[in-house]
Amino acid sequence: MLSKESQVNQETTEFKEQEPLSEICEQNLSLAKELEQLETLLADGVKVPLTELIILDREQLLEKLDLIKTKLPLLLAHAQDILNNEREIIRSAESYAHNLIKSAEERAAQILSKSALVREAELEASKIMFRVHKECEQLRQKNQAEMEHLRETTLAECQTIQVGSDRYADAVLGNLEQELGNILAVIRNGRQQLNR
Repeated sequence: MLSKESQVNQETTEFKEQEPLSEICEQNLSLAKELEQLETLLADGVKVPLTELIILDREQLLEKLDLIKTKLPLLLAHAQDILNNEREIIRSAESYAHNLIKSAEERAAQILSKSALVREAELEASKIMFRVHKECEQLRQKNQAEMEHLRETTLAECQTIQVGSDRYADAVLGNLEQELGNILAVIRNGRQQLNR
């Protein structure tokens, strides 16, 4: 196990030695500077009247593009090397971690299988599970009975409300019918008075 850990540490050290950070930073800054100068060259170009075209110094433009073309592959190669090294270190670390976990799990399984305490704990856990299952079943039955009682109570209340609503509606409609009858009688009397 120690050999794998030292291997991961060694690979990390090699990775750091292969890619000096200052060199990569300098190349990045240099490329960024060249891109800024190219942008400035484009911005400073003379605009052709009545068009979107600009006149540029061809030699300067080609010179900047050549500088960028020479620096970009180096930076991309450095980036790919860094990525490859990082992947290899991660793979090694994952393998080491997996082996370490597997070894720990095997050792734990050996210790637990030999322990009388574990057997006792399993027996107690089984008893607890039985009690919990029994209590859950009792609670379920109790809740079901309460739900049925609540449903019956709710239905009875709904019927009472429905009967009361029907009586109220009947009373309102009866009053309305009587008032409409009175109004109709007044209208008939008025018409009779007009027809005389």
